[in-house]
Amino acid sequence: MVMSIHIHPFEDISDFWGKEFRSVFPRIGVPFFFCAAGYFYIKKLMKGKDPFLPYMKRLLTTYLVWSCVYYLVDFLEWGKSDIKGFVKSCVYRFVVTGSHFHFWFFPALILAVIVVTILFKLRLQALILPMSLVLQVVGCLGASYYGIGSRIPVLNQIFLRDDYKLIRTLLFMGIPYFSAGYAVAGIERTKWFMGLKDSVKTAAMAAAVIFWRAEIYVVVKTGMSRSVVITPGLYLMLIVLMLFLISFPMYKWEKAADFCKTAAGFTYYIHPLFIWVIDKLSDKMHFVVTNTPRYALIWAATFLLALLIHKSDNEYLKMVCS
Repeated sequence: MVMSIHIHPFEDISDFWGKEFRSVFPRIGVPFFFCAAGYFYIKKLMKGKDPFLPYMKRLLTTYLVWSCVYYLVDFLEWGKSDIKGFVKSCVYRFVVTGSHFHFWFFPALILAVIVVTILFKLRLQALILPMSLVLQVVGCLGASYYGIGSRIPVLNQIFLRDDYKLIRTLLFMGIPYFSAGYAVAGIERTKWFMGLKDSVKTAAMAAAVIFWRAEIYVVVKTGMSRSVVITPGLYLMLIVLMLFLISFPMYKWEKAADFCKTAAGFTYYIHPLFIWVIDKLSDKMHFVVTNTPRYALIWAATFLLALLIHKSDNEYLKMVCS
């Protein structure tokens, strides 16, 4: 899904499917990562554990390793001509915006972990969901419901800021989607959803997907949206999707799931490097690789490399790739 956002498969085949696989369907990917991360992390907090330092150590290790990879690419591209500016840029991006364009996920996740942990430490966890819902609503007013948000004083000035994309990722995506995992853990604890019939759970999942897709159709058709990165339907669907998946554990696929964990992380981290390499080769050899075969080629390459990493049984290598 993340690769689709950056490579745009099917755009060279069909305008409709190009948009669907660039701007709609793949938007589930990163919010789902946030929600799943929040679910597992917050469940530990709810049990009275203190996962902050181990979690941050692993997160920062992975982030630092892959940042160094892309800093090397940046140095080869432009860093040699301005060493001082390059170093400043590296520090700023690592701390604030993400060391590479797709690594905005890391500062946003780190901020979400810090905020949620502090609220738990202060015994103010009751504020997590209200705060997250407020941030999610504001984010939607700046994206899918921009036609409304642009008319609200103060908010419209925030939405017009040059750094609004940074504000959106840190405040209106990271914290709300991470905290959605708290909602999932809370609902799971009540066993309300788990007690429903399987057919009802499936119907709820289908209804959530239909509502999300219908909402996107409406806001785009009416010209209300500036983007569909954030929608209320996506937030709702994530919670239902997580509950649905938890309700139907597939323990017999545990080994396959372990590989998928490595493959998903590795694909997310490395695919821009493959894009860069293919683009460089294309320019040098004077041939064009269109988006769909480029997507298939990069997907196959990451899959095979992830398989080799998984088979190596090198725990450190698997850790920084997943």
